[in-house]
Amino acid sequence: MKKNIQSSLLTLFLIIVCASGIQAQQDSLMFSEPEVHFNKNYFKSYFSDSKDVVTAPFRWNKKQWLLASGVAGTTVILFTQDKEIQNFFQRNRTDFTDDASKYFFDPLGKGYYSLPLLGVLYLKGIFKDDIRAETTALNGLKAFIISGVLAQVIKQVSHRHSPYQDEIPDQWNWDGPISDIKYTSFPSGHTISGFSIASVLASAYKDKKWIPVLSYSLATLNGLARMTDNKHWASDVFMGAVLGIAIGKLVYNNSQKNGKIKVVPSSTQNSVGFSLLIEFR
Repeated sequence: MKKNIQSSLLTLFLIIVCASGIQAQQDSLMFSEPEVHFNKNYFKSYFSDSKDVVTAPFRWNKKQWLLASGVAGTTVILFTQDKEIQNFFQRNRTDFTDDASKYFFDPLGKGYYSLPLLGVLYLKGIFKDDIRAETTALNGLKAFIISGVLAQVIKQVSHRHSPYQDEIPDQWNWDGPISDIKYTSFPSGHTISGFSIASVLASAYKDKKWIPVLSYSLATLNGLARMTDNKHWASDVFMGAVLGIAIGKLVYNNSQKNGKIKVVPSSTQNSVGFSLLIEFR
């Protein structure tokens, strides 16, 4: 047993040494862009990614639990200040903010603009052989759908009243699982959808600084518009943003993990060795 381990380590060492002799060569170390295609594996990933979203807390480390505690604490603080924040936004509501929400931010949150954008990105990936564009479009669509489903589940469990639904808005008006389905304030569906797509775009194109900035800025303005329109409380929007970012990041990160590492022979004019081929499916 010990001899086999030593032999394996020696073999691995020789591979590393041989590969290091050609590391400056173009074909010595090959990395291919992670790929996601519109096939049965893609549809299967909806179930596996959804499962990962639901079971994520069971895999959190200490740092993640501290972050979650911070999010929970912030949400509780916002609960206590929801009424004051709602009053502030209503005092500063104008015709301009109403029009901006009606013609841009409300359709944006519903996917009327973002989904066609993902469609254009997907077509670019297909016709221009742009793997990143194709993968990002499919990941964005998946994040949008998963986040929308999760939001509806939480809404139907909590049945929180929106500010506009009561004659005297009350941020503490939660009916619980058994209630009229029209009470669906928590969390904000527009916000969770907007941030889920923004998170995917920002993660995939983090090398292009303007894309993360623009994506998160639009998602943030979309969330603020929900408060200006008196559709949601601040805590609804905050939790929608947190969940959207988390789902988008999870979908993106899962797509990066779906690959294989191969060691293949490699040769150049001056040397012979091995190459690492990382193949994503």
